[in-house]
Amino acid sequence: MYNVKSIVPTTTVTIAELEKRLSKALDTTASDVNQRYHNVTRRWRTPVTFATETPTTNERTITTQSDIFLYNDEGTRPHRINPRRKRFLHFYWRRQGRWVFSKGVNHPGTKAKKITHGIAVAIQSVLESNIQSAITEV
Repeated sequence: MYNVKSIVPTTTVTIAELEKRLSKALDTTASDVNQRYHNVTRRWRTPVTFATETPTTNERTITTQSDIFLYNDEGTRPHRINPRRKRFLHFYWRRQGRWVFSKGVNHPGTKAKKITHGIAVAIQSVLESNIQSAITEV
């Protein structure tokens, strides 16, 4: 003969309460992601700002309007730089140790730093932990 004992939860959680907890967990994680982006860019010469958007209740998007961030994150291909307002570019060429005038230069491009990918990998376990805490919290 088997003796079966039912387990009765001590508290019940409504769907609305669970959605509220999950939304808070997403907000916490988005704030953490935003802080990580800020930590990466805080010493850059050009300030970069990030905004957290909420397209749906179960989604958070971190955005920036900075082209500089995009160039660093994804890199650039080799390209030509020509003067726009003047006839010559004027810049200090460290390798030669002097000021140079030029009608244009061939930029070698920049290597992608993959900042977004690094943050996404690092935040994955934090997101899972925050969601698990929201579900199990009493």
